[in-house]
Amino acid sequence: MRNKSFILMGATSGAIGGGLVGVVLLYQAAQTVPNFYRLASDTDVEHCRRASDEMERRSIALHNQVRKRGSWAATFTAGQINGWLAVDLAEKFPELAAGRVQDPRVAFREGYIDVGFRLRETGMTAIVSVEIGAKLVAPNVVACRLYHVRAGSVPIPLKTVLDEITQAARRLRLPIRWAQDDGDPVAVVTISGRRDADARQQKLEVLALLDGEIYVAGRTE
Repeated sequence: MRNKSFILMGATSGAIGGGLVGVVLLYQAAQTVPNFYRLASDTDVEHCRRASDEMERRSIALHNQVRKRGSWAATFTAGQINGWLAVDLAEKFPELAAGRVQDPRVAFREGYIDVGFRLRETGMTAIVSVEIGAKLVAPNVVACRLYHVRAGSVPIPLKTVLDEITQAARRLRLPIRWAQDDGDPVAVVTISGRRDADARQQKLEVLALLDGEIYVAGRTE
């Protein structure tokens, strides 16, 4: 009987030990930083500020183009966008920067956006990364198909990220609805093309994700 108790205790201890090892390994995997996020998280404050300033200049130039009748176009690099996210996001959108999602960064590939951010949840922090395929499906309507969502190198339930995206879109007043494509969730975002005081209407007609940059073009009628 005593031998059986020893065997049972040994098996129980082994199971607990194995479970603890599994938890530790899972935690370590969740702390893995994706390569694109590491490269996008430039710690040089001056470099980020210069990139953010260039992002602002290009945004203002595009805004001025859009207000006039005719065609317009602009290109933004991932570096410029990440500089703006690092320098200006907290200042201009404090309600976003103070939430569970912090330090967002992006990377562009042909047809895809890689998005990463720090997710703070119940005393733990992990880098969440999302692979998104984005395309224009109609003037001013962008479909963003979510493929892989991970905390570090660990796949996580999509619902957590979908809820965060919905809340962020609501704060930014972006109309968003959810659809599916072959089982993958698709966020369909409508960009306002409302008429201005002079009855001009803006139409986004081109959205191209290139290596390291994003190109947009359209016309104002």
